Amino acid sequence: MRTPSCQDPVMQNLVMGANAPLPAARFEILIEWPAAAGTLDSSTYLTGPDGKVRTDADMIFYNQPFDAAGCVRITDNEPGSTRLAFDLARAPDGVDRIVMCVTIEDPDRTMAAFRGTAVTMIVDGEPVMSFKPDLSGAQEVAMRLAAVYRRSGAWKFRADGQGFNNGLAPLARSFGIDVAEDDSAPLRDAAASNPPAPYAPAPEREFELVRDAAGARRSPPAAPVPAPPPAPPAPKRDDGSTKLSADHPAASWEGDLGEIAVKLAWDSQCGGLHGRPRVLRPELGCFYRLDDGRRGLVQSWDGNGQFDTAPFVHLTHAEVDGIRGGQGLRLNGGRWSAIAELTLFAYLRSDAPNWRTAALSLMLSTPGRKPVSLSLEGGPDGNGMVALVKLANREGVVDISRLALFTVGHQEMDERLGWDLRWKTRYA
Repeated sequence: MRTPSCQDPVMQNLVMGANAPLPAARFEILIEWPAAAGTLDSSTYLTGPDGKVRTDADMIFYNQPFDAAGCVRITDNEPGSTRLAFDLARAPDGVDRIVMCVTIEDPDRTMAAFRGTAVTMIVDGEPVMSFKPDLSGAQEVAMRLAAVYRRSGAWKFRADGQGFNNGLAPLARSFGIDVAEDDSAPLRDAAASNPPAPYAPAPEREFELVRDAAGARRSPPAAPVPAPPPAPPAPKRDDGSTKLSADHPAASWEGDLGEIAVKLAWDSQCGGLHGRPRVLRPELGCFYRLDDGRRGLVQSWDGNGQFDTAPFVHLTHAEVDGIRGGQGLRLNGGRWSAIAELTLFAYLRSDAPNWRTAALSLMLSTPGRKPVSLSLEGGPDGNGMVALVKLANREGVVDISRLALFTVGHQEMDERLGWDLRWKTRYA
């Protein structure tokens, strides 16, 4: 056991409504609950003086695990816990409060089932303050757990514990997130539950003896033998990569890097005119923001970029074979210090089918590091683009975060992710 030193921080246990000054601008927030009770979905909101977000990009949740400025990001989701990383030095101007909330995934439960839920602030690996809301008899299905807020130029932590009677969509609306009023579907696409039909024995057949033309007795033709069920699909081979998912949306690489290879692969085909198949052939692209402030896109119609010079991103040729294909990018990891962030995305040409039948897989690899992969199955209609992952430079560390954000086009993606580019008509 480690021997405490006189410099160890003193743990503060806060009560509802209490506040305390923050000991550091960079810290972690660990939200824990009894895993046996079910799942709590965390959502965090960057708000202004009016208590509203500036844009939808100021909501951090399972489908958008960080904000555009890199102030807050989800670093881990496990059964019974969610971990957030804060860097308040990156807090945008106009944001003076960051509110952490939870919503129950099971609509038949209330917060009373999650007694023991705790919010803990961790600085340099040490817990420094904690808050456990009193959930005895709580009938709400969501809660504003805690907040960090700016007062007279200094940041403080507040133990909130305010219940909320509705689900995630109404909670998001209360912070100014644009969620359609008539959209009854949850923000997360829940898998439909289709229980198997109850067993029913086949009806007994009554065999009737009949005579053929020669007068011989015979039985009716035997019923056709049913075809055997299809063989189960072969298990997918484990490629040894760190797989990004809604539950595990982030990974990182540390140390000196070489070339980073990015490969986008797809497998899709859907019907076209007169029964002819239409092939999905997405294009891979990259938004870059360099350390000196320069920003832009690397995509096929804007040139293929440069590997050895800025923007240190180069688009390689597509390889298409029937309904399967691939496309790649080369990222110059040796110049990572000159790169602030990269966002990898895929887009469809206007004459291509939508993402509904698409199966996309993205693989990032570099020598000496465990590869990172992302798989997406399908997407909503009417959206021509999907932001796949973001690579952010955190003091030399490559933070890789899952996005899985579908948008109509480039300009909407810019608005959602805060790229701040100037657009011409041809990008619309």
